[in-house]
Amino acid sequence: MVVEESGKIPVYFGIAVWGRAFRESFVNNALASLLADGNIPALNNSSGKNRFLIYTTYEDKRWIEKQALIKLLMQYMDVEFLEMTPILEGEYLELNNALNSSKLYTMTMGHLQIVNRMYKDKAIGSIVLADSIYSNNSIRSAHRYILDGKKGVLVFCPRFSTDKIVDSLIEQKYIQLDTPLTIEPRDLVKVAIDNLHVDMLMEQWEAPYIPEFMMEAGWLFPDKSGMLFQTWSCWCAFINYSQLLTHNVESLGRNTVDGVYFGANLNKEDVHLITDSDEFTLISYSPNLSRRIYPINIFHNSLSKTVISGMKISFVKNFLKGSISTHTDIFKLAFASHTIFMHTKDLTPDCLSLASNTKAIMNKVFNEKTPFHDKFVLKSHTSFLRYKKELIYINKRLYNSGLAFFRSRVYPNFLVVIKPMCVFLSPMHVFLSRVVRVLSKVIYYFALGFLSVFYWVLLYSLAQFNRKKGVINYIPIPNSHLENSKN
Repeated sequence: MVVEESGKIPVYFGIAVWGRAFRESFVNNALASLLADGNIPALNNSSGKNRFLIYTTYEDKRWIEKQALIKLLMQYMDVEFLEMTPILEGEYLELNNALNSSKLYTMTMGHLQIVNRMYKDKAIGSIVLADSIYSNNSIRSAHRYILDGKKGVLVFCPRFSTDKIVDSLIEQKYIQLDTPLTIEPRDLVKVAIDNLHVDMLMEQWEAPYIPEFMMEAGWLFPDKSGMLFQTWSCWCAFINYSQLLTHNVESLGRNTVDGVYFGANLNKEDVHLITDSDEFTLISYSPNLSRRIYPINIFHNSLSKTVISGMKISFVKNFLKGSISTHTDIFKLAFASHTIFMHTKDLTPDCLSLASNTKAIMNKVFNEKTPFHDKFVLKSHTSFLRYKKELIYINKRLYNSGLAFFRSRVYPNFLVVIKPMCVFLSPMHVFLSRVVRVLSKVIYYFALGFLSVFYWVLLYSLAQFNRKKGVINYIPIPNSHLENSKN
């Protein structure tokens, strides 16, 4: 079935890919899924101008153009190769580039050529990732919004799964050599969640640890049939370059295309964010990575959603301050209140209730000052979260500062009053001085101990009280995914 449209505005896809692993992943997975009936074949190409731009090396081109799926692609649109010359590591280091990676730089230079070509030809453009898989009908769904007048279509596309998703899809017969990959959204989401990447695991809001970074916040559905996300990062499924009066590519070269490029060329009012995986599912995958996390193990058995949420809210606020204009921008933050549903079953009232709660949390992140209770808990335990030495650390500081204060202020003044009495009672002044010193230390340690016990009892009581609001629900991270984590 072909989407009804005039066909006058050409549709371009583009990819920067090189190396055996990525070219095979592109052809066998990404391209195979794009060739499902509801994707590229659903686009009208009556003008004959639809095009797939492949930015690659000469060696990779020779392999790619021989593949059966490329020949099938040519039945739906033209295929054009753009020559790539990857930059050498030594040459890249001389550039002192902000990307800190010659591979990222080469890929971004490819994306720069591709988007400039899309703008020049006034096409509807889409950048394709080699390590990604589209569900059936995704392209058809996204393209409809362009036909309705939107300049851009945003979708949720983080690094969602490990590369084991490919093995799972092969095992389930979805991926077959030289054959289009046709998989329905809910089936793709199920396989993806079964192979969640560590980035998704560590970004679960109710997980009892602070992640290395957080570009989205995830919640597991009560029945574990899917997840929902609040995100301040997104990907463009389509940009209608024919509707852009100017094209700002200033950020490319020092930032990747998913950094601030979208926001430099689009306004919130001109785009649509697809929030339901039933409509559009794009899964990006990569091998396992090692991440640093910092456990929240204050009275671990009594952790509550409120305690964890308070800490995450403060963390996200601080993280966003440091990543604005690099990983995210005002444009993307404008969509943070939209809830993304990745589900394998129909949404239930419990799922919608969870979405209401997550929006309230996002309101605290972006629109409210951190509540006193959250500040109290977070600031009291910042060092504990990162070094797992909170109790020893605090007690040591209290002891040192308290003892210093006692020695410098309390004890000398105490002696000013007591010493004359001790001198008057000359035979006993040495004994009395020692008694006073011992009693003073006893009183000090008793007061310190009482305050410490009161402090921890208060926190424990708060945790127990807040725990009644709901048990935390998350998927644990395997230790093999962690690097130098503070367990």
